[in-house]
Parts: sequence; structure tokens; C-alpha cells
Amino acid sequence: MTRGTTGGMPRISRVILALTLMLAALFAWQAATAQAVPMTQEWIGDQPATPDLERSDLRYFNPSGPGGSPDRPDGVPDEETAPYGRIGASGTINLSLDGRPVVAYCVDISRGLATTAPIPVDVVEQSLADADTRAMLWILLNATPTGPETPEKSTQGSVGQIATWVLLGQLHPTAPTDDPTINAAVLDLIGRARAETATPRTLAVSASTPAAGGLTSTITVTGKPGAVVQLAVTGGTGTLSAGSVTIGAGGTATALLTATGPGSVTVTATTAGDGTLFRINPQDRTQATQYGQPSQLTAATTATFAAGQQVTPPTTPGVTPVGRPAPVALRISKAAPGTARPLGLVRYTIVVRNRTARTANRVVLRDRIPAGMSFVRASRSARVVSGQVVVSLGNMRAGSRRVVVIWMRANSSVRGQRTNVAVVRGANVRPASARAVTRFRPLVRRIQPAVTG
Repeated sequence: MTRGTTGGMPRISRVILALTLMLAALFAWQAATAQAVPMTQEWIGDQPATPDLERSDLRYFNPSGPGGSPDRPDGVPDEETAPYGRIGASGTINLSLDGRPVVAYCVDISRGLATTAPIPVDVVEQSLADADTRAMLWILLNATPTGPETPEKSTQGSVGQIATWVLLGQLHPTAPTDDPTINAAVLDLIGRARAETATPRTLAVSASTPAAGGLTSTITVTGKPGAVVQLAVTGGTGTLSAGSVTIGAGGTATALLTATGPGSVTVTATTAGDGTLFRINPQDRTQATQYGQPSQLTAATTATFAAGQQVTPPTTPGVTPVGRPAPVALRISKAAPGTARPLGLVRYTIVVRNRTARTANRVVLRDRIPAGMSFVRASRSARVVSGQVVVSLGNMRAGSRRVVVIWMRANSSVRGQRTNVAVVRGANVRPASARAVTRFRPLVRRIQPAVTG
């Protein structure tokens, strides 16, 4: 990773230079086949809040360099004749994309990073079909340090960057540097990343059909062993035996759903996905980088409970049965923009009203996060539980109302319409829901031309 506006490339062999230029051309050709989202990139790794965590005391070994071996019996090699050469710093790269900070790693050792001024870039979502691509994404999301600089974090950032170069084939697969300790840490990190991402994450959920009159159903969750899956009742009225389950070695986990009576109950399952990997291609052909973004998998199932034989309870002559008061009927409305664009903020305005003459106790609003979107913030204190934004509204007196504004962001891959459903419940409240539909228009995209020479 080289700092500079257009290069400042260190002295490396002509063979290494030719190889890296070929790799750069290959990456550019691949990018030409994918749609790119234009953005503005600015390097912020020199700011106190977002320092680049890196090391610059290492020498790096490219397997195509002269010498053919990482062995250095004569001590420190000459950079023109030995396989080791100094690339520059290796570590995290803190960038701002249209004002949004991201932590990235270099994917092109032949070019320098633009650091002096903002530059236009094309951001391209990468396919995760390749196992080593998933491994690089796992490293970005799970083994990349952030925050104040320490020697330990600088080494961790360097190991993550070197592991990325190794997975890309830009450094020697077993001896990428002249430091045996760093090499061992790199190989260990690559091994863990490959083991964690050997198979893509999946999620499915199903419900057993109870007998007529039965009030229980077994919810079976299928996914990657070891994954923690959140469960929630998102339609109808029912209770789950567990709010989360861990997928067992056989690839499944179960929970028991208990209904209050005949009808349908929907259970939604959510868990972390593999994430999304983005490549940043500067339009001025300076150093390319990549960063990761977490993702979430969602699946739902509906259990139907049929009524059994009706039994009339005995009555006592002269005694009038006294029942509980009817639930408070709150009213809920929801507004959202009719159209929006991916990567932009979407504002949902939810209004809950109590137009009855009674107080609604312990009122809770749950707003389901649509697929491909993520929660950003809310106008009231909120938390995300099982794929839903949960807001406590407290007790609502007769005639009162509550207004909640929730902002969400759509991923770059979102297409078509997304329906957002909000449900209000309470201790003595009849559940009520409202929904809003937003159609996402494609971004104005540009096709990055392939490098032809």
C-alpha cells in the first residue's frame, strides 16, 4: 500500500511490475462487466478518529520475482535482485465514500493511494461465488481493527492486509514477508477465514401443522451449524419457547410455538449473512481497494391452528358471567416515500393514537426491517431485535398519540418494491398494524471501460 496521488511506487523488479500491471488489467476487465455506482472518495486515515492501522517495517515477497525462493542466506537482499521488496505500508485504509466512512484493504499493490484530494470512484458489488472472496470479506468484517492506534492493532491491520494480498495471489502463499511471526499470523488468519466461509450462509424456517384444537407447533430452523438465529412472532398472537436458537451440528434447531386460539401465527427468523463485498475503483486509476458491509438473512413461516370441537361451559342459574374488559383498540398509521434510490435514507413516519376512553398500558411498537435494508436511527429510543426496530411507547392515556420517525438505508442491490410493516401491541391492547410500500428506482450507473493498453 503506497501513499501518494498517483503512485510513488517503490523499487521492485521489472518482472514483478509486469505481473502486477497484468493483474490490474484483469481486475479492470472484470469491473467492466459489472455495474458501478459513482461516488466520491476521500482518504481520512490521517485523522485522529479514523487512523490507518498499519506497519511499514516489512519486506514483501512476490512469487514471480527473481530469485525464485523466499530464502535469504545472505541477510538483507538487494531490492532489485532478491525476491523481497518494500511495497510500503500494509494495514487498514480509512476512506470516506460520499461522506460515509469505511475501512478498506488495498487490492492492487502496483498503484499508489490517492491521499491529497477527493477523487471520483466507481463502487462495484462483488460476487461471493468464490470461496477466497468470501474469506476476504470475512477478514474485513471479523478481523479488521478500528479505533485508536496501538502496536497490537497496527500488527493486526497489517496481517489482514497481507492476508488479502495472499488470497488475491499478489504475494507468496506461505512466506509473504521477511518476518516469520507475521507470516504465521497471516496463514492462521487465512485458515480461519476459509474454514468460516467454506460454505455460504443460508436460512430457512418451517412450522409443523397442529391437530384440530391443538395450540402448539414445532418451528424448525435450518441453517449453517453454529449460527445464532433470532425468532419473533410477526403476525397473529402466539408465544415462542425461545427468542433465539443456535443451529446444531446437523444443520437444524427447533423452538415451540404456542397460540392463544384458532388462527394463523407467523414466525420470522433472522441471522447474520455472509455480508456484501464492494470494490472501489478510482476513475483516475490510482489504487483500488475493497470494503465489507454486514448483511442479514431473513425467513418466515406461518402456522395455522384449526378450531376443535366446541364445548359449552356449565352455567349457574341466576349468575351472570363477568368477563375481562375488551382490549383497547389503538389506531396506527404509517407514511413513507413512494419511490427511493438504493444507498439513500428512507424515512418512515408512524403515528399511534388512542381514541378510546381507556388507558393503553405498556404499549410497544415493532417495525419490521424489509429485506435488503438496514436500520439507521429513530426519533425515539429504539433497539433492533430479531430483525425489527422495537420502540417502547409506555402507557397511552385516552386521547393521546405518539409519533415515531424511523430512518432506514437500502443496500445497493435493492430493486423493486419493499413493504414495511409496523405493529403496535400492549398489555391490554388489541394488536394493530399499518404498512407502507416504497418502490426503489435503479441508481444512475456507469459502466467502467476495460483497460485496453
